[in-house]
Amino acid sequence: MAAFQRSAWANAWVEHLGAESEPLLVLVGDPPLAILPLALRRIGGVRVLGLLGEGVSDLLGTAPLDAPADVYRAIGACLRGFSARWDLLDWKSLAADREQRAALADGLGRRIVARVYEHCPFIETSGTWERYLASRNRSFRKDLKKAERRLHQRGRVSVGREMPSASLFDDFVAVERDSWKWAEGRALLRDPRTRAFLRAVLLDQDVAQEIWTVRVNDSLAGFAVILSQGNRRLYYLSSFRAQFPKAGAFLMAEIIRGCFAGSADRFEFLQGDQSYKLAWCQGEDTVYEIAAAGSSPVGLVALAAVRARWRLARSERLRRWRELAVTRLWQRKGA
Repeated sequence: MAAFQRSAWANAWVEHLGAESEPLLVLVGDPPLAILPLALRRIGGVRVLGLLGEGVSDLLGTAPLDAPADVYRAIGACLRGFSARWDLLDWKSLAADREQRAALADGLGRRIVARVYEHCPFIETSGTWERYLASRNRSFRKDLKKAERRLHQRGRVSVGREMPSASLFDDFVAVERDSWKWAEGRALLRDPRTRAFLRAVLLDQDVAQEIWTVRVNDSLAGFAVILSQGNRRLYYLSSFRAQFPKAGAFLMAEIIRGCFAGSADRFEFLQGDQSYKLAWCQGEDTVYEIAAAGSSPVGLVALAAVRARWRLARSERLRRWRELAVTRLWQRKGA
């Protein structure tokens, strides 16, 4: 099962982040061929049907995620059967291709609007680290060596894979407080509810994960939480003290090197097409946001508001795409 759909993850989300939502499980088929975890909540008087785990989960949808189009058609028919209970369907981080989304709309009997929500870069790690590294451009390899050299200049460097514990999680919070993410307000551990959620899932033995740390003179310089999903490794949560600016690149190299050496055949950066991810990645997956109106007039108004929000966001996204295009052009010239 996908990392973001396991029971430990869902239970922690309901307890710490879904207090204002009503969990709903759609069972498809008899016996069930797939499960769709949903959450119904009110936003400004509108009954919004979302995906359970939204906001802290990068890949959502049916369980399993690779359910065929016929399953999505059955889900749509099921949702149509209780459409009087919701005004707006708004699903974010949906890992469903065009055929699956079309089948969902067919079963629902309503038009679904969709947009690209995020890109998810990845690396295929079934080959060798040496061959992968040779495929990167000269500037990338040079910067990687520089990061390693500068970090070692700060003192004795050690990389470890550690067991989760309450004290280690408290150390993670301390690291994030000293990071640029905290200063910019982008730190996941800054919000008390999200921090409680992450504490619950990271300390749960049923969550398949690897915790990587980098220490300088025995002081924790940074960490990365890697979720396991079959033969895939998902780069979920990381942070590094601002005083060790090269620790992130150094630890990333160690983690990816470990994936090549181990049983993983894919390393996924999850949502976000930041330039540092693009420098590493070999390809990208896509997740979507979809929306549809329910059977009430309120749903039509809410859907119009969603589409207006998308239009406002488009100008910012275009700016980001221009920046990414420049980054990719620079990378090709440096190859």
